Formats: sequence, C-alpha cells, structure tokens
Amino acid sequence: MDNDTMEVHSTLEKVGITNDPVLLKALTTELGMKASHSRNRIILHIASNPREYFTAKEIYNKLITEIPSLSKATVYNTLNILKERNILKDIKTTDQKETRFYLSLSSTIAHFKCNKCNQVYPIQLDEIKDILKDKLGEEWRTKSIEIIYSGACNNCSQKLSKENLDTLYDSTHKENNL
Repeated sequence: MDNDTMEVHSTLEKVGITNDPVLLKALTTELGMKASHSRNRIILHIASNPREYFTAKEIYNKLITEIPSLSKATVYNTLNILKERNILKDIKTTDQKETRFYLSLSSTIAHFKCNKCNQVYPIQLDEIKDILKDKLGEEWRTKSIEIIYSGACNNCSQKLSKENLDTLYDSTHKENNL
C-alpha cells in the first residue's frame, strides 16, 4: 500500500468513514441521513481528498458523470449534515460568494485565502496550542483554534506586478495589512 493510500485510509478512520458498503450505510444512518449510493459517493469523495477545500458545486460537477441521477440538493444536504456533525468545517471565500468545505481532522488549523483567485489552502499549526498555553496559562481550555491569513497565493503573486499586489492587499484588508 503506497503512502497516499495509507493516508486516505487513515483519514477515513479519523472521521469514522469506511469504504465498506455495510459500514458506510450504518454511518449515514447514524448521521441521520438516508443511505444512498449518491451520499456514499459524496462521503467517499471527500474522504479520498483529505487536504482539499471544495464547494458543493465542485463535488456535484465531479460526480455527476458517474452518478447521472445526482441532485444538487443531495450534495448540499449531505455537506450540511456532515458540517452539523463536525465531520466537515467550512470557510467563506474572500469575496463571500462561495463556501468551501474541508475535513475536520484537527482542532488546530490555519487557512490562507487568496484574495485574487479565492482558493483556500490549509496550513497545519499544531504547535499553536503550546504557544497559547504559554501565553494564557493552564487555566484556559482551548477547544479549537482557527486562523485565517489572506493575501495572494504563490500562483497569483507570480502573475501580478508588485503594484497590483499592493492594490490587492490595500483594497481587501487595509486594517489587517502586515
């Protein structure tokens, strides 16, 4: 088994998802969903791409050729149930027009949101809990930490001139510019 396959299996286990049809049916029932092929494929698609941020539209477009009967409502409802059960978390894009979902594998995560292309990238910051413990003391109990950085991603930075980058930063986050 290669590293990617092992990571997918590990991810599936962390969030209680299995590719065994009987166990997957039990999981969907436990989550309050009617078990169906469409929901199972949505869940497996998400778990098979543990580092991705995705919109409902992207999942729909990826799976519609495989499942012609798939409805957008099924995708949205499945994502919302998974979010309610803390299997998924969501983040709005910089322009607030889209919601991107991601697997809730860690209680400590940072995101980088590109102000130009609206992509969101994960940044793992496990050591932040220790830093907070040092700053706040032992009395504080942190359940989860979410940090959002914004700016221009590597791809957009390379495409934009320095002047355009400064404009991008100034127009979107004047008060938070570093």
